[in-house]
Amino acid sequence: MAKSCLLIVSFCCFRCTVAFAIPGLPPAHVIDTDTLAYVEIDDGDWQMLEDKKGTWTIEQTTGLPLVDQFHADKTYQDGIGFSIHTYWMRCLLKNVMSKKAEIFFYPQYADKIDYYFSQVDGGWEHETTGYLYPGDNQNIFHQNYYVPLTLEPGQEILVYVRFYVNYYYYINYSRPKNLHLVYGSKEKLIDSYNEENLFPAVREAVFFGILIIVVIYNLLFFWTVKERVYLYFSFFLLCFTLYYCSSFLFSTNFYHKHPFLFAYTANIWEPLYFLFEINFIRHFFKTWNHFPKWNKYLIVIAIFQLLTRIIAVFGGRIFPAQTSDLIWKICLINSYVLNLSILITFFIFIRKKTPYANILVLAALPLILYLTIVRSTTFAFDIFNIGYEGQFFRIILWLVKWNYIFYLISVFWLAIFFTLILFFRYKHLQKENAQQALEKERLAREKEQERNELIARQ
Repeated sequence: MAKSCLLIVSFCCFRCTVAFAIPGLPPAHVIDTDTLAYVEIDDGDWQMLEDKKGTWTIEQTTGLPLVDQFHADKTYQDGIGFSIHTYWMRCLLKNVMSKKAEIFFYPQYADKIDYYFSQVDGGWEHETTGYLYPGDNQNIFHQNYYVPLTLEPGQEILVYVRFYVNYYYYINYSRPKNLHLVYGSKEKLIDSYNEENLFPAVREAVFFGILIIVVIYNLLFFWTVKERVYLYFSFFLLCFTLYYCSSFLFSTNFYHKHPFLFAYTANIWEPLYFLFEINFIRHFFKTWNHFPKWNKYLIVIAIFQLLTRIIAVFGGRIFPAQTSDLIWKICLINSYVLNLSILITFFIFIRKKTPYANILVLAALPLILYLTIVRSTTFAFDIFNIGYEGQFFRIILWLVKWNYIFYLISVFWLAIFFTLILFFRYKHLQKENAQQALEKERLAREKEQERNELIARQ
């Protein structure tokens, strides 16, 4: 009993110390319910401080003179400046419920975020998360960059947050525009976690498994006939699978422990699958024989797309953020050009009545239309800050809502049709080879007969 009283007195003293040691601290944000999944703390209930050099520690920011330099949020009006990479935020949380408040902090777009929670003994509980911070894949909170916090009934906790972002790994539409503090109910998260994450995880796992089987199937064709068209199609499908299933791959423990590797590779699979797709089409139609200039053009745009993406991903620490945005926009425009060039190539060979050209268009058209009209359009609108207005854009938004269904259908359609086309082509090659072998055998027999007749006459 005496020990409990001592703890209560100590806790009250600590609360008083927090309240009176920091006279400029905003009023406590009151937690009066734990049934909400998303609560954004009002601007008036938290403060910020720009750490221009990014070197301050929790001891420095909670001591003089920095503790008096915190001010109200300015990022909603002014935005986050590219020249400042580190910000500090602080707020006071108070649980007014008669039970424990089980909450968690939502992640922000940041490389690394440090949370400091005040303790009764005057110390700090430290939690770290962030998209480029190695995390624990076994814990659903750490796996999704959430930071849990428990407040006892009537407890008041001072929270300091160190927010760090270098901006180079985020294109314009996903780059953080302002600072905010958001928390939610831990119980709500656990209840909805399986419902919201189980189906997408199973979907991508099944998708990944089926496409890998198709890749192996086409590699066996290549192993048999030694034609590069099968190799290029296999590499195209492999890179496409890795690109589409990047979130499924990121759920693995390996990428959680090596987030930088994921940040680099996740943006390279797309230009690689474009490169292999172009080479597959070139070798399938033998464009160098029919249209040499168009063949060179296809090579140039595919390599250009790969080089610009590599510069955008790996040159982030060299170029300013504005230059990086420009490079990403060039990548976007080039992806449009690539998809249109592939369509033009198909229609060129349809006019030439090339075998399988009609079926190739039928196979690739759904995916190319999806990538060109839906995905690239919404991507461009986000980058160039264009509003969705009018009937056409409402249709686009409806397609985006059912994005994964259209994507799955179009990709499976393409993979199955292309594989069937290559299978029939393989059978056709087998038939041609058999006919050539029979023709050689017939010619050999005729020569042997002529030789025997010549010997008989002699």
